[in-house]
Amino acid sequence: MYRVSVFLLIYFSFAAQAGDTITVVSGISKPPYVIQKDNSGFEIDLIRNVIKTMRKSAKFMYVNYGRSSKLLYTEDVDAVMTTNNLVFIDQSILSDPYISYHNVAITLAENDFQIDNISDLSRYSIVSFQLANKVLGQAFAEAAQNSPMYIQMGRQSRQPEMLFKKTC
Repeated sequence: MYRVSVFLLIYFSFAAQAGDTITVVSGISKPPYVIQKDNSGFEIDLIRNVIKTMRKSAKFMYVNYGRSSKLLYTEDVDAVMTTNNLVFIDQSILSDPYISYHNVAITLAENDFQIDNISDLSRYSIVSFQLANKVLGQAFAEAAQNSPMYIQMGRQSRQPEMLFKKTC
């Protein structure tokens, strides 16, 4: 449906440059990319290895995606992962993309919904990840705004549960 390139946003404070540990904000668990309980996953391991090449260690802080952009400019945070240029306007602090997601709309077959483009979503209830209305572009933002019900969830693992229970 919509492809999003993800960047590592790095805002190195003077303390981070001098210290041995870089504190990175990550979203909460979204296996296989981020597995909070094991401090692992594809993205976590990738970022940890990138920081290791800098001869530093990574410390991960897990928060709801909607909070991560606000934490970048705090004293204790040096980097934010899994973001994009629609969330942070200052392009100079973005890395090159390190992963691309291909976002899709999922529904139950029994509903027989006809979804040919993003604007078609506006006829249905939508449950998305936090900040999807910013991250997925203007067409999705308009569909979300016009949707009869639009919910953003921090814990994406609950989305399939809502779908199968037909609570949205």
